[in-house]
Amino acid sequence: MCLKSLTPLPAAEVLSVDKSPPASPGRTLRFLAAALALAVISLSGPAAETAPVSYLTKSWRVDDGLPHNATTRIVQDPRGFLWIATGGGLARFDGREFKVYPVPNASPEASLNIRDMVLREDGSLVMVPASGGVICFHDGVFTPHPSSAAFENRQLLFVYLEPGGAVWVVSGQELLRCHEGKIETFGPPDGLNRRGHRPSIVADRQGQVWVAVGDFFGRYEKGRLVRWPDPFGSPVTLAPARNGGVWVATSTRLWRMQQGKLETVSSGPEWSEDREALQELFEDRKGILWIGSRRHGLSRLEGGHVYRTPTSHEQIAAITEDSEDNLWVASSGGGIERLKPQTFELHDATTGLPDDMSTSVCSDASGALWVANRRGGLVRIVDGKSTVIRGPAVTPSFYASVVCPDREGAIWVGAVHALFRMGTAPGSELERVSSDLSDAHVIFCSSTGDVWIASEEGRLGYFRGGVYRDLGEKEGYNHRRIYAITEDRRGAVLCVASDRRVYTWNGSRLEDKLPGGSIPGGLLYAAHSDARGLLWFATSAGLVLWRDGKFHLFGTRQGLPDDLLSQILEDERGRLWCGSRRGVFSVAVADLLAVADGRENRVNALTLGVEEGMRGASTLNGFQPAAWKGRDGRLWFTTYEGVFGIDPDASQPPSRPPRVYIDEVLVDQQPVKVEKTLRLRPEDRQVEFRFTALNFAAPEKVMLRHRLDGYDFGWVESNQRMASYARLPPGAYTLRVSAATQGGPWSETGEAVALTVLPAWWQTWWLRAGLVIAFAALVGGFVRFWSHRRLRTRLVRLEHEHALEKERARIARDLHDDLGGSLTQIGLLADRLKRQAAEASLKPALAQLAWRTRQLAGDLESIVWTVSPKNNTLDRLAVFVAQYARGFFRDTSVECVVDGEETVPAVPVAPEAQHHLLAVLKEALNNVLKHARATTVKVTMAVTDGHFVLRIADNGAGFDPAAAEHSERNGLTNMKARVADLGGTLGIASGQARGTELVLRQPLAGIAPAPTAETRQP
Repeated sequence: MCLKSLTPLPAAEVLSVDKSPPASPGRTLRFLAAALALAVISLSGPAAETAPVSYLTKSWRVDDGLPHNATTRIVQDPRGFLWIATGGGLARFDGREFKVYPVPNASPEASLNIRDMVLREDGSLVMVPASGGVICFHDGVFTPHPSSAAFENRQLLFVYLEPGGAVWVVSGQELLRCHEGKIETFGPPDGLNRRGHRPSIVADRQGQVWVAVGDFFGRYEKGRLVRWPDPFGSPVTLAPARNGGVWVATSTRLWRMQQGKLETVSSGPEWSEDREALQELFEDRKGILWIGSRRHGLSRLEGGHVYRTPTSHEQIAAITEDSEDNLWVASSGGGIERLKPQTFELHDATTGLPDDMSTSVCSDASGALWVANRRGGLVRIVDGKSTVIRGPAVTPSFYASVVCPDREGAIWVGAVHALFRMGTAPGSELERVSSDLSDAHVIFCSSTGDVWIASEEGRLGYFRGGVYRDLGEKEGYNHRRIYAITEDRRGAVLCVASDRRVYTWNGSRLEDKLPGGSIPGGLLYAAHSDARGLLWFATSAGLVLWRDGKFHLFGTRQGLPDDLLSQILEDERGRLWCGSRRGVFSVAVADLLAVADGRENRVNALTLGVEEGMRGASTLNGFQPAAWKGRDGRLWFTTYEGVFGIDPDASQPPSRPPRVYIDEVLVDQQPVKVEKTLRLRPEDRQVEFRFTALNFAAPEKVMLRHRLDGYDFGWVESNQRMASYARLPPGAYTLRVSAATQGGPWSETGEAVALTVLPAWWQTWWLRAGLVIAFAALVGGFVRFWSHRRLRTRLVRLEHEHALEKERARIARDLHDDLGGSLTQIGLLADRLKRQAAEASLKPALAQLAWRTRQLAGDLESIVWTVSPKNNTLDRLAVFVAQYARGFFRDTSVECVVDGEETVPAVPVAPEAQHHLLAVLKEALNNVLKHARATTVKVTMAVTDGHFVLRIADNGAGFDPAAAEHSERNGLTNMKARVADLGGTLGIASGQARGTELVLRQPLAGIAPAPTAETRQP
């Protein structure tokens, strides 16, 4: 409700301050005449206009934690906390919780009431409690004010501090001033008559102190009060003005004093209505003057007009403004109340819409708002006034579903029974365009001027030049339901269909724009192509982005307030505004892309809902346009209880994060002083930090996180405003607390406390160092003992191995010297007998004996070579293979060629491996001599790729390897078994009359000696 407005005064009346004796009766008469003239002018003014701004109010009372509903003063300290003087003591408010400080030294019978309170420049509070005296409060401690002794045994009702430090108080009918222990008393002899009215004392920019007590108004000057020369006739109320002057108000008139001159601002019936109980004046940062009354609530002077501003309680005690431009009102019985400007515009049944629920909204070029109001029909809203549009073609049961303007400004309306259009010419009425196009739920006007229509009956088409073209299967449309129509930056029309795909109209046919995939998520409700050319989709499972051939789904897990979205719009600041069942929220596109790229895990969205006064803010779906961006940038959303218009500039998240403080520290549940550094004793088991973040406009939107450097791996976000740590290890830590408001940035530094956990005696460095030294000594002694023992064991093993090698050498030498010599002698003897034998029949036998003897000698030589320790390398094995092969064929008709023995490296070879390799060689050479009927055999050795390769090739008759596998001979089988035991492979290539090639590939690792305990030790 608003009061009558005042016509701007043709010329402001100016009254000068005269510091000389009181004015003459003539001057007083002139003053009264001027006042009467102004009153007459104001009475002839027009009626009041509608208030330009609506305010949202929220109150806090005892049920919310306030210690008493009777409040007398609200102030904000430099840190940002609000302090409330109440009938139940002092309360501190951070926007969410109250912290109560009872007044000390009050007897059980004494009242806890704080009658008045002021804030000093250092952030401390000065107050007058009902218990008596003047007290100060700073950092949680109450102390007597230096002037308190001077006011002993007096009941004080009011307190004011001059810039120079002087204290003004009221006691009974007396006004007292105390400065540097000296008291000055003013009372009825000085013209003071309080009449139960609270006094006002104000200092102007020049340092002049002005005093108003009852109907007295004057200035303080050198120990005396100088009354204003002209009487006011009613109680006077003062307040500081933003321009450095002083506001002066009575029940009949409002002045502004500047440089000692009074200028009339408002008078007449508008001002005088309900002003006889004037209690408080306050000018906010916007220049609006707020007026508080003891019986008639709150009003404001804005733009030359006075408006009544509803509050929950009519007895206004004090008014102030916080750093976030919220207005706070203290009332005598109604607690405290916050007022903040309403940043949205609501149209529902209370403002002229026939039906609360509207399914579609848009605005035309003139700024008029058009609403499809279901059974209410089509409604046009201009300057807040709603008009239902009728016409000859409109039936009484006209049910409007969607409304949309075309490029020429004509309004298209989809109704249940037909499609309508309203032209731009003056006096135009709704005309039926087509009865066939009924139940249209989507209307979209493209950049080319085509008007696209999608209906519930599965029809899709567009109007061009007044002619409608219906799309069918020939144009690629199979009568799927169309959920939304939009266009990209190039002007291509995009249709989102029920098969979860997007189709592009190329001028003659619909083509699939997203080949290879369908839109993820639940049901589709809206689509939007943003300024970057990205496609966004509102679904029942979240917000979907199509970019670079990929879909990205954003939901509550990524920080969105809701998963069920129905509307999408974009403002000029790069933020998407989405309608959901939990209200309207905005999120920066840059934040969404950061999550899509993996640079961030969550977005910070700003929600607008019930706290902003948007009751019933669940948005509607199933129609287009269900949301609209006007030319003035305002965003409109349809909801279940009206149409909301939001100014995105006024609804942006705060650019600065809220101030955050570590408010309380408890060690083992006992409070300790909050300081920048904190030391915990070894016996302290648990430390708990409680913190607060200051936000008074939307405290429910504040988010907090904390991190204990040196303990936590990252930030810990929690709705609880506390952090608790138990049994912290000794060391240095830093607790950091950061805050943010929905949609806004996190504070980079925030609040921090350095924490040092002292070690117990068993955790001290000297004890740990001693333990380390003792342990090192113990380990050193053990290592020394173990090393000596290991060394002795190794020496014993080496001696044993050395003895074994000596024994092997002795056996080899004895075999060579004794048995070898004897076998050689036998061979020589057999040769001699063969030469001397007379009978021819003995020669073959003797030849066989000589051959066998030489073969036995060769085998013996092989055994002796293998047993000898000096031959345990691969190069020695290669030399022996070469010698053995040449010697094996020396007295035969087979020519033997050996190659590659000089290229074989000297790597260790185990005796068992030597034995197997030589056995394979002997078997292969023996087969060549006995079965191949070869004239040439070639033996090749090499080491390649970590393998020892032995090739034996002849030019003999050859054989069938497959048949040899199934024969009763075991030669080949045994050869392969020996090679397999070593981890190698044996390949045989042969054929009838093609000779035979045998290839042995043996990994060097398979023939190396097994490591002993000594070789394994690093």
